[in-house]
Amino acid sequence: MLACGLGRGGARARRRSGERGSHDRVRLESSCALITPTIASADVPLPDRAAELAAVLGGGVSDTAVPPPLFGPHGLDHPRGIVVTLQGNLGSGRGVLIRALAGQLERRVIMLDGARLRHLPAAVAADVIDAACGEVAACGELLAIRNAHELALPTSPAAPALARAIGVHAAVVILVVADDQPLAPELESLIVFRHLHEIRPQSVDAAHLWLLNLPMTTELDSGLDLDGFARLLHLTPVQIRAAARSAVLTGGDRPLGAAQLDAAARAQLTQGIGRLAEVQAATFTLADLVLPDEQRSQVEDIISAARNRDLVLRRWGLRRTIKRGLSITCLFDGTPGTGKTLAGEVIACELGLQMLRINVASIVDKYIGETEKNLTRIFEQARPDTTLLLFDEADSLFTKRTEVTHANDRYSNLNVNVLLQLIERFEGTAILTTNLKKGLDTAFERRLTFKITFTRPDVAQRRAIWQIMLPPSVPTAEAIDYDRLARLDLSGGEIKNAVLRAAYAAAREQSELWMRHLTAASAQEAASTGRVYFDQSTS
Repeated sequence: MLACGLGRGGARARRRSGERGSHDRVRLESSCALITPTIASADVPLPDRAAELAAVLGGGVSDTAVPPPLFGPHGLDHPRGIVVTLQGNLGSGRGVLIRALAGQLERRVIMLDGARLRHLPAAVAADVIDAACGEVAACGELLAIRNAHELALPTSPAAPALARAIGVHAAVVILVVADDQPLAPELESLIVFRHLHEIRPQSVDAAHLWLLNLPMTTELDSGLDLDGFARLLHLTPVQIRAAARSAVLTGGDRPLGAAQLDAAARAQLTQGIGRLAEVQAATFTLADLVLPDEQRSQVEDIISAARNRDLVLRRWGLRRTIKRGLSITCLFDGTPGTGKTLAGEVIACELGLQMLRINVASIVDKYIGETEKNLTRIFEQARPDTTLLLFDEADSLFTKRTEVTHANDRYSNLNVNVLLQLIERFEGTAILTTNLKKGLDTAFERRLTFKITFTRPDVAQRRAIWQIMLPPSVPTAEAIDYDRLARLDLSGGEIKNAVLRAAYAAAREQSELWMRHLTAASAQEAASTGRVYFDQSTS
């Protein structure tokens, strides 16, 4: 039986539940789930504004014990029931938030699914909604409706019935929605609070969320640094739950270690994408990025824009007037080794996102229509709240469209058109890198929020790169002459390769690192790109 004696509404619950017919009760029990939360808000990482939502819900369920009068002392009508909306992306943890707040309030939750009710006859759906609102009001509980847009939009025939049931029974209802589109006027008048739920569990909070989703009997490997692991891979609560279950199922009787958890977590990040992309841990910060002041400022602008996206689009209302092209899209162009990919990693790290590096070669398919399918898969599966998309060397995806003179031209143009549409609908951060900006389709330039040209580093920048690449932990036989190294015309990528070449040469000789190792490696790196090495210090 769904009726309960929880809280101050217990006695009234028994009276009211006895008044409802057995037919309504069977129909209600077959259409919803009764949840008794076992967690509280202190157990999960929640945004600060969730405390306001908890206060509103707490006041609402307290009032259900004594329904407010229809009219106030001055003759103004007094709504008997309240609605709060909980907006967020699929998998952002809205269900966890509801359970945590209900646990904090020591209330149970009746959960309805709007998508399921939409397929019922209108009269039956209205009866279920009325029964659910009556139940939660009688027991001092909360009613949460998933996929609420199926019932609450202005075009839905169930919206008036839902508004009427909330008002009649003085119910406290949480409408779980995906976006902030207007609801039916009858429901809009009952909404007292709107909450946008965006959560990126990190550090100790994320580690705690992993522990909550692992069975209590699970044994963890003694060498597992769960805090460090949670900092490297940022998952939503739903992804953590799925990854935890997967790791337990595949771990057998052995203690769970970093390898099992890492495999399960990465499988969640690339779910549905497979070979088309790889998860790349973003560990570089702005301190690791050496760029001219202008380009560095542009990178900082991208980070700031992504952080303030919700403020500008939702709170300032620009989402209502600008319907398309709301993503943070960036084009990084420049010669190889100038820091395009590194800048993408820095942006992902600063935003607390996981970088999804797209394998462009695997996207482009010789069979007609397959390239468009691959692109669509990537954008459908990418989670804007946890991942940053990086299309590395993406020249083949946005080359200029041509006149259709051959059958192949039509399908080549189609690839560009599909990518344009997907980028316009994407609501996250995407970066495309290229060495051939001249081949860029002009339609792309209108859809790109930021465009940065990366140039080869000057002497001062090369000196800073050499210093970053040679940390104090590297054993050196003599003082490193950074000024001499900085005079060598190498890009950042080439400096990285030269440092590795020199280190391996020193290790092969079983000696410390000497300047001769570094200059020889620099000469080899310059020669590999067809340039003549010239060390001015020896001339």
